[in-house]
Amino acid sequence: MPPAALAFAGAPWWALVIASLPGAAALLLQAALPQNSKDRLEWWRDRRRHREHLARTRQPLSVVPDERRE
Repeated sequence: MPPAALAFAGAPWWALVIASLPGAAALLLQAALPQNSKDRLEWWRDRRRHREHLARTRQPLSVVPDERRE
């Protein structure tokens, strides 16, 4: 049910907020991601390059020796 219909039906405020969240999330996602196909492709390539860079530069956690054993 659309939020406007809930408002006219006298629904509580929290029901209006919950009903509005999916639409607001979709608008924010659409605004954040590029819409032009060339831009979208470049965005995904840049994201992949960044993730690959992180994977190459990330060092494994070093194991700290337990002093009680020595």
